[in-house]
Amino acid sequence: MSEVSVLKRKLVAPLAKALADCAVETLLRKTMPRDADRLCGLDLVVDDVAFADTEVRELIDGLASTDLVFRLQNERGASGLCIVSPELLAGLIESQLYGYVTNAEAPERKPTRTDGIVVAELVDAWLASAISVSAHEGMEAMPFAGYQRQDGVLDRRNVALLIEPGRYSKMIVKVTLGDNAKTGTLCLAWPESVQSGTTSEGMSDRMARHLSKLNAPMRVVLARVPLSMERVRGLAKDDIIDVPLSALVSVKLEGIDGTSITTGRLGQVNGLRAVRLNSERGQTTLTAIAAPDVTSRGDPPDMAELTTLPDMGGIADIAPIGADLTDLPDLPDLGAIPDVPELGALPDLPELP
Repeated sequence: MSEVSVLKRKLVAPLAKALADCAVETLLRKTMPRDADRLCGLDLVVDDVAFADTEVRELIDGLASTDLVFRLQNERGASGLCIVSPELLAGLIESQLYGYVTNAEAPERKPTRTDGIVVAELVDAWLASAISVSAHEGMEAMPFAGYQRQDGVLDRRNVALLIEPGRYSKMIVKVTLGDNAKTGTLCLAWPESVQSGTTSEGMSDRMARHLSKLNAPMRVVLARVPLSMERVRGLAKDDIIDVPLSALVSVKLEGIDGTSITTGRLGQVNGLRAVRLNSERGQTTLTAIAAPDVTSRGDPPDMAELTTLPDMGGIADIAPIGADLTDLPDLPDLGAIPDVPELGALPDLPELP
């Protein structure tokens, strides 16, 4: 294979991407001004359309408190962002309030839900027009096709909770409003690995990949023994705390927040302390959780030794509820209860102020 053919092959992918990005920019230069004029009577010019890739942390760190952020979501549950700069937000609000865009600087304030409602219709129109026009003209699907704006305005904390880790593609559209009155940006970001219609992987499969590698710390509680404060203050090394033998077969496994998970039996496996988990019906399973040995005043008994509990002694019989009660002493005669006198009519109450 010649060096020329190898070079051509290497240039095909970047060239194809550059042509696709150029086609998107050409399309947006037509659709965005048209929608702005139709819905808001706004004079808008698309100055530039730039594409970039970024990590989720960089995307979140780049958000300003004055940015208006919407959540984008497709039918597969993948989430992206739609970010309206404060300058673009101020221009869109002014055009709808005054009918024109002022030269005043955008106010330094946190966007509200009302701001989101004001600009939502135009943002939805920009997304829908780009997708429909590209399909009508036989172009390749828009890279953000399939994503729809969700109601509500997000802050940085909510963004960090909603979007998944990974790399994101970003499209930044720079626009000029009015007679060069304001310049702002509209940014769309979507995950690279999960684009609309390009994968059959479901949300549960993607979550399973992350969950299987997560650490889930647990606490093994042998017993909880109540002690007086005086005894606790006097505890020292090598002191012995009596633990009931029944605790060995009812060891509790809890989450770090104290949530009960299951119960088990204490024993050992290959010289290590271990807990054999109990099933829902009380039968022990074959799963054992081994832990490093710890210094103690005696090894716990082997699992085989825990098959029986010591004799706790006989428990006295309790008489049934229906036992004969004729031997109870008679109650003294309390006499007749006098009649309660009749109450008269209540006086009229004063009017409240």
